[in-house]
Amino acid sequence: MFDQTTIDKIGFYVYALINPKDNKPFYVGKGSGNRVFAHKDFGSEVERVIIRHGLTEEEALEIEASIIDFADKLGFKLENSQSGHNSSEKGLMTTEEIIHAYAEPLDESEITDIVITININQKYNQDDSPEKIYEAVKESWVIGEKRNTRKYVFAEYKGVILEVFEIQEWYEVKKHNRWGFNGIVANDDIREKYIGKRLPKGRQQNPIRYYN
Repeated sequence: MFDQTTIDKIGFYVYALINPKDNKPFYVGKGSGNRVFAHKDFGSEVERVIIRHGLTEEEALEIEASIIDFADKLGFKLENSQSGHNSSEKGLMTTEEIIHAYAEPLDESEITDIVITININQKYNQDDSPEKIYEAVKESWVIGEKRNTRKYVFAEYKGVILEVFEIQEWYEVKKHNRWGFNGIVANDDIREKYIGKRLPKGRQQNPIRYYN
């Protein structure tokens, strides 16, 4: 246990509990005082490591969250029941996810082509190629007759345009009473105009949206 002089000097800290059998961490936390010694259920053989000390509580929360996110990415099965502080907003992201999170927003007047946007949040995997994005967006959707006036499809993920396809034809997916389309990747001038941009805000939360 820490004595009071040590407690006063180290402030808030981030710590890890390590299994001595395989030298792998199984718990990461933040605390002050003798918090690191409070995990009685793990036994006395556990190695306790202070990762960083002399922190404010907010700093400790941020560092704890970063380590938990990264440990999860590397496949360590931590026994922490929840993700770290602010993980959903500022936690571990790939470079692509950062691009999506802070993408430049389009004004609706900047969408000058006749398009339909289709949300593929449930189908998209990070770093999918245009071919895989096409497979994710091409079917099957509940879409009205307005589809026949569209020239392009925006494949949209979390509000960001991932890819643009030129529609060649629509076909009915009879089993589900839905529709799909055959198409090709749009010309480079169209793609450069839209890919990586964020769709305008204020539209209803619907997987299908029309512009122009």
